[in-house]
Amino acid sequence: MFELNNKDFKVDSQTGKVLKIAANEQLIEFSFMLISNFTADEAGQKHLVGIEGDEKFHYIILESIFGMFCYFNNNTIFDFVSNIISNLAGLAQARQHMIDNKYIEAIVIQLVEKNPNAHRREFL
Repeated sequence: MFELNNKDFKVDSQTGKVLKIAANEQLIEFSFMLISNFTADEAGQKHLVGIEGDEKFHYIILESIFGMFCYFNNNTIFDFVSNIISNLAGLAQARQHMIDNKYIEAIVIQLVEKNPNAHRREFL
């Protein structure tokens, strides 16, 4: 989706807090904020999950967002992916996909072993 190749990007290794943020990283964070807002509605959830389109595209974005949640676990720029996952869990088809693909177990591991920041703990 976006490339993180700016050398101005600095993260505190202890807290995961962004110390200096470049414009492209801020764009990523704002994009996830926007996506979290439109996934608060069922129409936005269905669109993002792709269940009304071609079957080969079902759940691709959900899979990518969940991968970002797990991979960038200490990067605060990706905090709003927890809001998106939470919103998508409100849709029965997406929730079933999460259960079938063991997202719940992976989320528990993230919460217990990776010690996420307060935002991720609160909104997941």
